[in-house]
Amino acid sequence: MDERAIAGLVSSGTEPVTLEELPGETRNGIWRRTLRSRRGWIGVTLLVLVSSVAAIGPFVMPHDPAEVVGLSYLPPNGSHLLGTDQLGRDVLSRVLDGGWLLLISALVATLIAYAVGGSIGMLAGYRRARALDVTASSVADIFIAVPPIIMALGLLTTLGTGVVVTTAAIALVQAPRIMRLVRTFTISIRSNEYVEAAVARGESTASILLREIAPNLRSLVLADFGIRLCWSFIMYASLSFLGLGQPPPAADWGLMISENRVGLTLQPWSVLAPILCISVLTVGVNMAAEAVSDSIGRSGGEA
Repeated sequence: MDERAIAGLVSSGTEPVTLEELPGETRNGIWRRTLRSRRGWIGVTLLVLVSSVAAIGPFVMPHDPAEVVGLSYLPPNGSHLLGTDQLGRDVLSRVLDGGWLLLISALVATLIAYAVGGSIGMLAGYRRARALDVTASSVADIFIAVPPIIMALGLLTTLGTGVVVTTAAIALVQAPRIMRLVRTFTISIRSNEYVEAAVARGESTASILLREIAPNLRSLVLADFGIRLCWSFIMYASLSFLGLGQPPPAADWGLMISENRVGLTLQPWSVLAPILCISVLTVGVNMAAEAVSDSIGRSGGEA
């Protein structure tokens, strides 16, 4: 996310402003405004819809996703509402079973990236020790200079394939960008009087980071998290498309697109269904995150 676009979400005054410190009525107002805004309720609705399909789908799918139930590329009919794929498997069943791992993997990768990149960014921005700051920034610059997909493919080539390795690769690609963002805003926050007061009281670095710096970065994280999560969705689906996620015959939205692309003109739903799921999920997360960050920004201004 552009740092200038979210700079207003970070406190620049002399007192810390965090979501927890806002009055209860204001906090409730944040969520009310989020859901009342057109962007917010559309985003939340799309997110809940696709997440529900991914979470409940494995329990309600009409067929085993690996079972051959008919001829290849049958069009939608009464028995198979989305037709069959290249091997004659039920597309609806595979769509219902193919989203939960994408959601979990992308969410875990984004959380790990924030845990690693955010921690290093806070420490580097607060201490400003030349060795740590320069080293962390230089390593981040090297990672950022390489296109994300190339970096991920390089890591997977070195470490192997599979869901766990793919999740780790996505996290490692995201962490340097998060580190640079968090470092920039930590440098801005550390000059505030409440941080200087904590230093004067003799509080430890860990205490200052956890009690003074981290709470004032939460608005920034909320504003940026949706963008990172959307990127993780797309990256995981892209790597699955390349065969680096779950191995066949697992049902996976990215893998489904790859397996059935040759039959797009024969049975388009075998490709369009997973594409629509990924697209709706990404749009929903993005819209919901932007609505929440806008609401927090307005509440901060009102406070």
